[in-house]
Amino acid sequence: MKNVMSPREQQYYYAVFKLIDTMELAANNKIKLFQIADVHCKTSNDSLNRHKQWCHEITFVYGGDGIIIHNGHEQSIKSGQVHLCFDEDIHQIIPSKASSLRFYCIGFTLSPSNPLAALLDEVRARITPENSVLSGCTDLQNAFQSALGALYTENQNEITEAVAANTLNYIISTVLSRFLNKEPGGYGNISIKESLLYYVISYLKNNVYQINALSRLSEDTGYSYSYLSHLFSQKMGQTLKSFFASIRMDAADKLLLEKSVTEVSDLLGYSSVHAFSRAYKSVRGRAPRTLHRSEETTP
Repeated sequence: MKNVMSPREQQYYYAVFKLIDTMELAANNKIKLFQIADVHCKTSNDSLNRHKQWCHEITFVYGGDGIIIHNGHEQSIKSGQVHLCFDEDIHQIIPSKASSLRFYCIGFTLSPSNPLAALLDEVRARITPENSVLSGCTDLQNAFQSALGALYTENQNEITEAVAANTLNYIISTVLSRFLNKEPGGYGNISIKESLLYYVISYLKNNVYQINALSRLSEDTGYSYSYLSHLFSQKMGQTLKSFFASIRMDAADKLLLEKSVTEVSDLLGYSSVHAFSRAYKSVRGRAPRTLHRSEETTP
């Protein structure tokens, strides 16, 4: 991927670019990263960097102010604000006449296996160019710095890529959650812990057929299972284990409408039919059985 700015534009842009052709981060929660940059845009009266998006992009301003033009709609943007646009959108950033503009940006797409993909689709359906700037996001600066640091290190390896993937998942989940939780007069203040919980819940629901051990959460989030379990119990009022057992049995009930107990046990990754039956009975209070479509599941 090449820098497509003209020589004139390059007079005003001083950027640290890491342009990557479809770099896939994290084995189980893929992010295709096209661009991550720390940009210093000097004062200019010119309209700069107008382009059509080939991926989704999050822009976080941490210094100065300027104008975002999104599909022809113009709005101001300043330090601490985030802008979100999607593939096929027309996007342009212009620094103000009074000050330079400094911002981080990430260009990405999400694999359907990433639980944030469904959330991204929901936000996309709600956002218009008129409401695509989000305030109160100064807490994201450290996360952008961490992602850049992990990807720019000379000793890049699986660990640094995992750090980058988890950090980018956090940035994306935080931005999307805050857009969805907009309230009159401002956006909801979603903490790091709340974003992590949202990610864990979404991940478990979207991968219920692939996960047969909760210990996998440690690999996929970078947090220890004991920490995640304690946080979940503290915030949700139930254990992580009981929550996952519940959504697995919800999936089992749907499968039992047309499949045998043995098939359902295999699909949900249980070691044996006996193990599945015991788990099902502990949640539902009865043994599993294949149901006809006309029957309703009973508690």
